[in-house]
Amino acid sequence: VPVIAIKGEIINVTDRELPVPKLNLRVLDANKRELYRWTVVPDQPRLAGHQRQSFSARLESPPADTADIEIRLAKEKPDG
Repeated sequence: VPVIAIKGEIINVTDRELPVPKLNLRVLDANKRELYRWTVVPDQPRLAGHQRQSFSARLESPPADTADIEIRLAKEKPDG
């Protein structure tokens, strides 16, 4: 069974504590059409200044025509 495994780090490059965003991942074909999407929720909701946090994601049995993976920071929804 094919598996896509992604590992990375989120780094707070500022001096102040900040919320850690969720990560939106998308599987794309060669024409940049979305084939599948999922969200990775961080282990810690906040990072202190200059702190880092690792993340990982797995997708078993990705679509056969997968050509690219896109990772973006999820936009925070305003309160209210």
